[in-house]
Amino acid sequence: MRFGFTAKTYLVASFFSCYFYLHHVIVKDGRYEGATLIDVDDSAPCCDSSCEKASIKELQLCNKINQYKDMLKRAKKTVRDLENEIESATEKTKNEGSNDVHETDLPFKQSMGICSLLPSTPFTTSSLWQKFLPEIINASRNPDLPEMQTKENEEKIIVLLKEILSPPRMRRSVRHIPTFNHDGIKHILNIVYNRIKNPDQFPPLRIAVFGGSVTIGRNCLGKPEFHNLSCAWPRRFELLVNQMLGQDVVRVYNLGVGGTNSDTGTRMLKYWMYPEDLKESGPDVIINSYSTNDSVPPWNVTKDLDLVDLILDQSRDRLQNFVREALQSRPCGTPPFIVHVDDWLGPIQVALLGELSYNTAMVQIAKWYDTFAVSYADVVRDLVYANTSDTTFFKEWDAHYGHLAHQTIAWSLAFASMELVTNFCGDELQSYAMKQNSSKNKTTHVPKNPLFQQPNGQLPFLPPPLSRQLLLKNVTNEWMNSIEEHAEKIVRVDCSSNHYNPCLSAWIAAPENFGTYEINNFMATYATQMTGWEVEKDNQDGWSQKVGLVAKQKNASFTITFEDTDKPVKVITIFYLKSYGSKWKDSQAHITVSNSSSSLLRSDLSGEHDLKFSLTYSERLELQDVVPVGNTVKLKVQLQNGSTFKIMGLMLCSN
Repeated sequence: MRFGFTAKTYLVASFFSCYFYLHHVIVKDGRYEGATLIDVDDSAPCCDSSCEKASIKELQLCNKINQYKDMLKRAKKTVRDLENEIESATEKTKNEGSNDVHETDLPFKQSMGICSLLPSTPFTTSSLWQKFLPEIINASRNPDLPEMQTKENEEKIIVLLKEILSPPRMRRSVRHIPTFNHDGIKHILNIVYNRIKNPDQFPPLRIAVFGGSVTIGRNCLGKPEFHNLSCAWPRRFELLVNQMLGQDVVRVYNLGVGGTNSDTGTRMLKYWMYPEDLKESGPDVIINSYSTNDSVPPWNVTKDLDLVDLILDQSRDRLQNFVREALQSRPCGTPPFIVHVDDWLGPIQVALLGELSYNTAMVQIAKWYDTFAVSYADVVRDLVYANTSDTTFFKEWDAHYGHLAHQTIAWSLAFASMELVTNFCGDELQSYAMKQNSSKNKTTHVPKNPLFQQPNGQLPFLPPPLSRQLLLKNVTNEWMNSIEEHAEKIVRVDCSSNHYNPCLSAWIAAPENFGTYEINNFMATYATQMTGWEVEKDNQDGWSQKVGLVAKQKNASFTITFEDTDKPVKVITIFYLKSYGSKWKDSQAHITVSNSSSSLLRSDLSGEHDLKFSLTYSERLELQDVVPVGNTVKLKVQLQNGSTFKIMGLMLCSN
């Protein structure tokens, strides 16, 4: 403990509490009513034994005065004793070393990176948020949308931040801050700090956001549109951070694909399906924002099943697969920092507990793998459920919401990120003080948790998967098995080359990654036969007509051919749309895969489901035999039933 401020406060409080007590005791009798006892002077009654005129009441008053004077003497003595104790303790603290960092520790302050920008005195996210609120308001303006720069919208933002989204409410956004992944946090903060100090030499922090139609800003401006990346919260978060800091410190890549869930994101991670400028080393931060579509029940679920538990297990499994793949996606470099963003409030399920299932699963996975969990939903949940007709943060008839909700998601992530930084910097200060203290006293430190600490550039340890099959009686054995498996993986990792892409070809339709032009170019390159299929991007008949390769007539078919392959092919994954209504009735496609001499696989896929919205599904098809390097692979898709079918992506890979 550092005495200074704390001891002085206690000293002053002690003295004035005594003084206050003695000074404000009022004489309630005779001519002395209203006089304060310690101010009694010559006008006071004669209390000397020689006074013969003193009445009985005056003598009683004299006795009280003498008692209070004795109390005041004892109080002053107590204060002097406290002063002596404080001097002694302060001197002892100087000799033994302090656990606090003082402003005079300039060499350490200069070596703290981004933490050197924060004060050494105690600071909190709430105090920083309030201090910089005017700057936050200014940084929330979106230059990409000049039509939204109106006085009305400006006033709404000010009211939200000043009157509704107070720091205590914003603290609800923090669901889990990593406790063991100190090195991972330090890595990304060093990237930010270096960029701030020398933007010409150091790159920005690269953030990849995976999600569905909410993530890409569908209906964000209140009008029908597939996506609006400028209005969506990932862009708003990027603008908020960069405009606050006055330069491009972070670069956010919106990799959202409408109608997809964490299963799709896991495959995108596994097969390195990034934009060109991310393919060499991958992102520094990976954000999972699939809460909406991970909360959707399976299309073929029976009505008697408990959807609350079903969605809990489904969300946990999907998130867990995503996190495990993300943590291992850069085996020869520092693992990406994983963030969950929960923006789901409904409406899909009847039971409200079902709408909360994703949030529960997210927190479980975040704590199990020590990842960063943020929830916009928790920031506004009580406001939304208290009045579901208010459309500021939620629409009870639509999973997509307006620009103020997207801006609030950006604020929620920003506030939680500030909480992450202030906690980290507080830990850094304390760690430094403990090292200083232990070096003087020759004491040892408590070791870090070895299961969550590994040198940068080493494959991270993954605990056993969290599932209903993991029991108290077998968890220790499973944990030990995971440690052994981790050691074996480290030995097998080959870091002599960059990330290995196991796919001959891999794409999924996405606004910022693979759109109409790219799909047309792909088909022009590899299609050896195409009848009745074309690239579609038109929402006249609803959201099911987002960009993709669609069958426009009965018996429509196409064949794509890869000759003299440079990679083996064992698995083909097809992303396709399931929708509803008369247009999609009995929709079915027949898939055939062959090499130069024989058929390797036949399968049927249905494009119809009972849900009243469109979703992107994926089917993993494993071939009978591996197609070796230098051979030919042919994939034929034919509309077998119904009037339409839609392909959203294709992957031909070795595993």
